[in-house]
This record gives sequence, C-alpha cells and structure tokens, in this order.
Amino acid sequence: MTLAIAYFDATHNHPKPESTQPVVHTLAAYVATSESWKKFRKEWRKELDKNGLEYFHMTDFEFARSRAVAGKEIPTRSKFCGWPEDKFVPFRLCCSNRREL
Repeated sequence: MTLAIAYFDATHNHPKPESTQPVVHTLAAYVATSESWKKFRKEWRKELDKNGLEYFHMTDFEFARSRAVAGKEIPTRSKFCGWPEDKFVPFRLCCSNRREL
C-alpha cells in the first residue's frame, strides 16, 4: 500500500500573449519514508516559524527574491518584505541540504 501526499504550486513561465513559446509548468516532489517526512516537516516548520512565515509558496518567494536581486523594493503585502537579497538562498537551502532527512 502506498500513501501519496501532494502539494502543488502554480509555478510556470509567463510567455507574452503574442509569443509562440509554450507554457511550461514546474512540479517538484519528495519521495520519502513516513519517518523521514515527519522529520522534514518538523524542521521546515521550525524554519518557517524562525522567519515569521505561516506558510511557503515558491511563487511568492521567487517573486520577492527576483525583486531583491534587481535592487527593487519588495511590496509591503509580501511576507518577504524587508528581506535583504542575501537571506533568500540560505533560507531556500536550509532543509534541502540535510542528508539525514
């Protein structure tokens, strides 16, 4: 028996209407044992809490990161408002580099 839990985010390129470029969607997945998944979720929750985030959406994160990289202001409605450019990559990598998970 297999139990699958999926989380989706509306991540895709945004070609201009006149473009012949196809819309490309991105899907990421983690495959792990139940024990590893519980450990990951616990560690991820700690990181979210430490950074004052209730939840995480990659589209919001990447929008804010791209604004910071470009030296543009991150909108105040963004949960990442006020984050300096050098905070984004370490946050994204905080749990993904943990081999024991």
